Amino acid sequence: METLYPAFTTVVLMYIWFETEAFVEYCAAFNLGWIMFGLSNYKTKKETMPMVDYHTFLLMECPDSFFIKLITCPICLIVWVAPLISFFYNGTLFFPIIFMEIFFAWLGYFSLKSLMKLSDR
Repeated sequence: METLYPAFTTVVLMYIWFETEAFVEYCAAFNLGWIMFGLSNYKTKKETMPMVDYHTFLLMECPDSFFIKLITCPICLIVWVAPLISFFYNGTLFFPIIFMEIFFAWLGYFSLKSLMKLSDR
């Protein structure tokens, strides 16, 4: 069971990043807007276009940036975040376990996302 803790942590982080506005709200609450890419620009864009989320805004502002494309793609980000979290939990990079954790994180995130959409109906 301990090998699944990093996958569960990855799922929670991915859900918070992609499905909520928590990152933007906490940066605003703690006055960390200078860290984010254009927090004030995002707030003004959000007023004029309410359906724009932070990921879409980042892609509109920096369409050619590899880093922006990486952090706005759920599959890409899971592939990078799962091994990092696994390393913090286990202290080693054992590739069969990392591939398993990436798979379970991917499966868990998209299952949670599907369940949340079903519950909204």
